[in-house]
Amino acid sequence: MSAQVREAGPQDVDAILAIINHYAVRGVILPRDRADVLKSLPHFLVADRNGTVVGIVSRHDYGAHLKEVRSLAVADTERRGGIGTLLVTGLVERLRRDFPDAKIFVLTAVPAFFTRLGFCAVEKSTLPEKIWKDCRYCAHQDNCDETALTLSNARGTMQP
Repeated sequence: MSAQVREAGPQDVDAILAIINHYAVRGVILPRDRADVLKSLPHFLVADRNGTVVGIVSRHDYGAHLKEVRSLAVADTERRGGIGTLLVTGLVERLRRDFPDAKIFVLTAVPAFFTRLGFCAVEKSTLPEKIWKDCRYCAHQDNCDETALTLSNARGTMQP
């Protein structure tokens, strides 16, 4: 059975934290604590396969004009199976529906994944809201290896 993307609920918090912490200890994504996940739970989507959360993604709102795709992570057992694409596509569809004029962006160490979905690389300096919110507190600020990308056409079709 393929996974279904749905909005996260309180029953998903432990699974979300487990997936985040799995990658955070490796330095792949930023850690999040329980209070942060609970506070931002309405912004999380999960990929659910037979009642098990196998992937997550969230968004951060910088106002109606700018939305960030963040905390994308897939259980190791599900990697390379299309779960990440399902999650990003599901999030982008919701963002386009609710905020049709917003710029959608991501900061990632895996830019090729997002370029396949229609995102294009941009200079980080074009995203000052992100720099002032998160980047200035990051230990890797001066040696960041992540690429900033924006969705090339906010009203166009993503490429699966």
